[in-house]
Amino acid sequence: MNDFKQLDAQFAAILQNLESSQRRKLAREVSIQLRAAHQKQIYSQRNPDGTRFEPRKLRAKQGSIRRTMFNKVRLSKWLKVESSADKAVVSFKDQVQRIMQVHQEGLRDKVFRDRDLTAKYPKRKTLGFNAQNIEMIRDIVIKHIAAS
Repeated sequence: MNDFKQLDAQFAAILQNLESSQRRKLAREVSIQLRAAHQKQIYSQRNPDGTRFEPRKLRAKQGSIRRTMFNKVRLSKWLKVESSADKAVVSFKDQVQRIMQVHQEGLRDKVFRDRDLTAKYPKRKTLGFNAQNIEMIRDIVIKHIAAS
């Protein structure tokens, strides 16, 4: 969180001098690049800090799970981008937001919709910032200002 304060302090005055349309364009570019970074991170099954996701528990029956976790939710269809002159947001669509929140925070949830069987899911941070994201945002802002 300290990195955001540094970014804000570095660029606050400069960004205020930009017109609203330029800030909106910049926020859109930042949010699209962040989504791409998060998609790569989810695909590689890593938390923002670089550690691997805790693996799934193996099923006892034959035909255990073979595909990676969160394979579909990393697609642009489910990972939405929202931007305005004041903000850039990357979040999951409403249909998968609850499921992803359970994994993000390591909560307890039903395993199946129609049964009472619940499980405690380990924390798997799908969205979050790391040093590379902060550096990427800094580079995008600098390039945008230099082009203006």
